[in-house]
Amino acid sequence: MKEVALVVGGRRHLLACPAEQEAHVRALAADIDRRLAGLPRHATNDARNLLLVALTLADELGDLQARVERGPTSAPKPRSACADKAEEDAPGAALHRLADRLESCAALLEELAASP
Repeated sequence: MKEVALVVGGRRHLLACPAEQEAHVRALAADIDRRLAGLPRHATNDARNLLLVALTLADELGDLQARVERGPTSAPKPRSACADKAEEDAPGAALHRLADRLESCAALLEELAASP
């Protein structure tokens, strides 16, 4: 495990993660930080702001899940079987990536809540 220093919402946090996941964890933290920065300036409650970001991510996940459940869109079909397979996998792959991001965000939120 590697200890990674992350800055989210202007605060420095230390987080342990597998060394091979460091870049991914940093990207997740940067995404959360970007989303926090997009909140109105008068919103100063850190816990509430992190909740708003988590709700936004959960909403995006729900949208992706709904897209997957609806199945392929009415867009024109690609010509090759390989392209068909790639199109079918794309929403599922995006859904899995977002689910992984949400799990990492949840773990980060738990660590933030546990730190003094």
